[in-house]
Amino acid sequence: MKCLLLFISLFISVSIATANMGVPYHEGSTHSAIYGRDCCVVSREKINIDIHNRTDYENRLYAAFHIRYNIESDKEQTLPLLFIGKSLSQTKHIIINQRAITSVSIDSLSLSRYPFLSKDSINGFYYAQYTADEKVPVELDELIYFNAPLQKGSNTIVVEYEADFVYNNYGFTDDFQVTYSLYPSRFWKSFGPIELNLNLNNFAEVTESNLGKANIHENTYLWEINDLEQDIKIIINYKSSWLAKALLVISPAGIALFAALVLFYLHYRWMNQTKRRTLIKWLGIFLVPIFTIIIFLLAYPFIDYVMGQQSKHGYVFLVVLYYPAAVLCYGILIGLANFIFRKK
Repeated sequence: MKCLLLFISLFISVSIATANMGVPYHEGSTHSAIYGRDCCVVSREKINIDIHNRTDYENRLYAAFHIRYNIESDKEQTLPLLFIGKSLSQTKHIIINQRAITSVSIDSLSLSRYPFLSKDSINGFYYAQYTADEKVPVELDELIYFNAPLQKGSNTIVVEYEADFVYNNYGFTDDFQVTYSLYPSRFWKSFGPIELNLNLNNFAEVTESNLGKANIHENTYLWEINDLEQDIKIIINYKSSWLAKALLVISPAGIALFAALVLFYLHYRWMNQTKRRTLIKWLGIFLVPIFTIIIFLLAYPFIDYVMGQQSKHGYVFLVVLYYPAAVLCYGILIGLANFIFRKK
């Protein structure tokens, strides 16, 4: 009994040490199509997203974006363009008609040079504004601004960068979110269909999207998007085995419930097959809830192990506070079962 109590106290202390309080999600990328002018037509946009796994300092997925625009211009002109994205890498590449272009760095000191940017004097937020009535909040380091030298007729603009995802910090699955805003498409004379290729590179799998059914080739998802009214939203997660998926459906609560039923059966059977019936009855009333709680707590690292990752679950160790109530409920249950079955 002393060994059992020592094990329980050590397990609870480990749970307390690893539990923490914080924001349940991690800020990441929300991207947008290029803001343009109504003097040009975007005949087509092609988005290639390659999923990679960062293993240097943090085991997290990130995305490499390669976005290609086909633009039709009715004249030779230099067009200022703005692309917005959160949590972008420092390295960005812009290629216009096979020629590299450098983006313009924007800071608070140079803000007055860009009439489409404004700062709210009350809350200190920055906004990108293209009409008198429409504006979007931005951070200055989210902007990729450049002057595009367009030739008359067909042009290609390629924007390349890497970015982190929005993902939650709690739960067994991280739910990495790919969000791409189509709001800027309204600022062009017309905006053609979007082809989206999501290459998961065998690191991840799509769990949810608002784009309908995809054409899947090996580990790449392909969508053709013609409805530009709603933004693109895709949820991906680390690729997991069938066993991991089954355990996620069962959940730690399901595992603990199954264990409680098995322990209840063993306890009831042992109680009615021994001469020390009263002792076994009370011993089980106190021990079965303890073992059930231990199994519930151990189910979390077990599922993590099967999934091959470490996750956070908040203050699950607080379930031990329900031990007195669990003892009372189990005592009533075992007494009721004993009354019913012995009566038969």
